[in-house]
Amino acid sequence: MIEIQNLKKEYLTKHARHVALKGINLKIQDGQVFGIIGKSGAGKSTLIRCINLLEAPSEGHILINGEDITKLSNEKLRKARQKIGMIFQHFNLLSSRTVYDNISFPLELQHVSKDKIHTKVNELLTLVGLDQKARSYPDELSGGQKQRVAIARALASEPVALLCDEATSALDPETTDQILTLLKRLNKELNLTIILITHEMDVIRKICDQVAIIDEGEIQETGTVTELFLSPKTAIAKSFTENSMHLKLPEEIQSKLYNDPYQAEHLSPVIKMTFLGDSITTPVIAELNSKFKVSCNIIQANIERIQAQSVGITICHMLGEKDNWEKALGFLHQQQIKIEVIGYATINAF
Repeated sequence: MIEIQNLKKEYLTKHARHVALKGINLKIQDGQVFGIIGKSGAGKSTLIRCINLLEAPSEGHILINGEDITKLSNEKLRKARQKIGMIFQHFNLLSSRTVYDNISFPLELQHVSKDKIHTKVNELLTLVGLDQKARSYPDELSGGQKQRVAIARALASEPVALLCDEATSALDPETTDQILTLLKRLNKELNLTIILITHEMDVIRKICDQVAIIDEGEIQETGTVTELFLSPKTAIAKSFTENSMHLKLPEEIQSKLYNDPYQAEHLSPVIKMTFLGDSITTPVIAELNSKFKVSCNIIQANIERIQAQSVGITICHMLGEKDNWEKALGFLHQQQIKIEVIGYATINAF
């Protein structure tokens, strides 16, 4: 397990003091894919670089399997770092060395024998699907192939954890999916703990088990990925999930919403229904009409996959008499559906 305790990081200059991390506390279980998402400048890259002490924390502790690496001597820290692999946005390969030699480099630094290096590098080439590229140079590879080399190099020392700092940000969408699929497979096959830094919620929902949202150097929200999509608690979490599901209401629609049903005449609720798994097949809207004489004008709708589960979100305007839609809302709250009233609108608003 990786445990981060009260982690703080300050940068001091002659004229200013910048606090990049403000007391971070996280626990990452063995074998998890743990995502840390934030906007540019939120502190996420500083956080991941503190985990293996590429950046020295100003305060706090980093415990890996119970050992506080912030207290280690330089020699012991070097050995501890060998068990924490890291890959970067721009690959950081050595351009003058072949694919084989890039992967073998960390093993050479550890004075591993040539026979063992040969065996290990060939295993890793097969693992990441680059058997035919051993003698190629980085300039001869695509972006996805370069990242596969970087992954293989990071795995050469058989790390307990792999840190990914915006590892797919420089890749096109198709290649991103391929690299994420590879990382998830390595996570399962090797029981490899992966900490993944990103600004893209699509990356989080495809492979992560847990997620933490960081903003202005502080953790704003943590939980499973499914929990985050179903019940985001903070404004920044809602923003990330809405953008990922392409359900952020256009300004012209938001401008037609009232905060309560008494601000104007003949208002009725605009609701967001979130469906999980089997509940997606429930004919809820048809039931509202047959049971309560309430019809629904669908404004937006989408179904996405979050790992192995389907999540559907529908935003609709309920139309009918006030007594009827109040009863319909009560009925919806009893179903296996998350309901949120996001405003009220007049009958012909949409």
